[in-house]
Amino acid sequence: MKKKLLAIIVFVTIASLSVAGCTVGLPSAPAPTPTPSPTPTPSPTLPTDYSKYFSGRYESVSSIVVQPFTKASASNMRGNDVYRGVIRNASQPGSKSVTIVIELTKSKDEAKQSYDKAVAEQTSAGYVFDSAGTANFKAFEKSANVDIGEAWFGVDSAGHSFLCATENDPQVGTFGTWLFITQAGE
Repeated sequence: MKKKLLAIIVFVTIASLSVAGCTVGLPSAPAPTPTPSPTPTPSPTLPTDYSKYFSGRYESVSSIVVQPFTKASASNMRGNDVYRGVIRNASQPGSKSVTIVIELTKSKDEAKQSYDKAVAEQTSAGYVFDSAGTANFKAFEKSANVDIGEAWFGVDSAGHSFLCATENDPQVGTFGTWLFITQAGE
C-alpha cells in the first residue's frame, strides 16, 4: 500500500509539474527565439537653424538677399535665437540694402513687449510713423503666409528707415513661433 501511495504521489507530482510546464529528467525543448520588436523610428527633429529658411523666404517675395541670414552663435539676453541678414528690394533698381534681425521669441506677449520697447526707442530717437511704409510691409509679409501681429515703420529726418514687427510664422518651431523683427535701412 505504501508503494501504491508513493507511486500516486510521484505520479501526481510529475503530472502537476508537466501541467505547469516543467519536466523532470526529460530533455527540454529549445525555448522559442523571441521575435525582435521593430526599433521605433525616432520622431523627426525640428531644425535648430532657420538661416536657409529665412533667406529663401525673403528671396521668394521680391527681395534680393545681399547677405544670407545667419544664426547668432549665442542666444540673446532673453535666451532667444537671433538671425541676421541683408536684403534689398528686387523690384526697385538701385534700392538700398536693409538689415533684418529676426528673434524667435517664446510667446506672443514676449514679442509684443520687444516691439513696444523698440517703437518707444525709435520714436524718442526722432523716427516718425509712416503709415504707407507700414502698409507696404504688411502686404509684403502677407505674401509669405505669416500671421502679422504688430507693425510699425518709421523714418527719421535724414531719410533712414526703421521697421519693427511681430508675426507668427507657421514654418518656424513646433506650432509656429512668434517672431520679433527689426529692419534698419538708409
